[in-house]
Formats: sequence, C-alpha cells, structure tokens
Amino acid sequence: MAAKKQTRGGTGGGRRSSAADRNEAVQMLKEDHRNVRKILKQLAETEDGEEQERTELLEEAARMIRAHAAVEEEIFYPAFLEAVDDEEDEHLYYEAVEEHHVVHVVLPEIEECDPASPEFAGKAKVLKDLIEHHIEEEENELLPKASKAIDRDELEELAGRMQERKEELEGAEAPAMAGRNGRRGERSTGGRRGEGGGRGGYGEGSERGGSYGGSSYGGSSSGRSGYG
Repeated sequence: MAAKKQTRGGTGGGRRSSAADRNEAVQMLKEDHRNVRKILKQLAETEDGEEQERTELLEEAARMIRAHAAVEEEIFYPAFLEAVDDEEDEHLYYEAVEEHHVVHVVLPEIEECDPASPEFAGKAKVLKDLIEHHIEEEENELLPKASKAIDRDELEELAGRMQERKEELEGAEAPAMAGRNGRRGERSTGGRRGEGGGRGGYGEGSERGGSYGGSSYGGSSSGRSGYG
C-alpha cells in the first residue's frame, strides 16, 4: 500500500488533481450526484396538487439513490478503505457509511407517505438536505483522497464493476418500486393516519432511534447529530 502511494507521489499536486478529474470511477459517482441533486431539487419544489409529479420524481430519485448507494457500499468504499492507512481517512469511510444508513432510513418513510399529504413536502426537503450534505463531504474529502490512494489501474477496474452493478440494480429496482407504490395506494385509501397515531416508524430506523428536525438519526449511540 505504501509503495503504491510512493509511485503516485512524484507526479506533483497539480497533475494528481488533473488525473483525479479524468478518472472514470470518480466521474461516474459525480455524475450520479449531479443527477440526483437535480431530481431532488425538482421534488422539493413541487406544490400541493402535483401528486402525480411528486410520485414520478420520487420514483426516479429512489431508483438512482439506491443504485448509487449500493455501488459505493459494495465496491467503491471497500476499495477506499483498503487503500488508505490513515485513521482520519478511515473515519471518512465510516462516516460515509453511516450517512448512507440515514438516507436508507428516510427514503422508505417518504415512499410510505401520501404525496397529497402536508407531510410529504417536509420529508422531501429533509431527504434533499441529507443527500446534499453527504455529496458535499464526499466530493470535497473522500473522492479526492480516493483518487490519490487507489492505484489508477484499480480505479479503471472499479469503474467497470461499478457500471455493471449499477445497471443490474437499476433494472431490479423497477418491479420493486411498483410493489411499493401498490402498497402505498392501499394505505392511502384505507386511512393510513389511524395507524400508530400519525407518522409511525419506518422499519430499521424506528429501532435505531431518532427523528429529523434537530435530533439525531440513528446516531444516538455514536453521539452524532444528523449528518454533521
């Protein structure tokens, strides 16, 4: 690992930055970031009465988020963790994984929410803020470090694996999304708000604790508040 870093170390800071900009794996992740930010911005800007648009935008955002997160968690993050040997860099890995967990908690809740309800807009804004924070930290810290720590040939190999996995996941997400929409439709006609006094929990997140709006999300055991 140290030898790998020495091989890259003599190229100079400017050249390393240029190589990072050209490497396909990092650019693939950044392109995903741009696309999901665009969709979430549109979703957060929808208004009451635009239920169909909200549903369609949420479907697209959820498909992109789940595929992107899985590619990072299964392929890119482990490669980053293996390549670094600094405790601070390792902390970036664990923080990124925890932030993914928060999104995995919030996303199912908004999917369960009636797009015509007053709760939907608030949840959409929270999801947007969580992901934008995560993207900012990842692009400013983790991705530049990954570009320097991971060998260029390995980054190219990672890019191929990531693309293949992404296509596989996005193809599998369509029928799963249809099933979630069907369940949501059943609840909206059957009086969802009578279950558990309103918001209720959302699977794993209800056990790990937390709520958004100032308190921690699944981070109470580690002392972290939200994404910060």
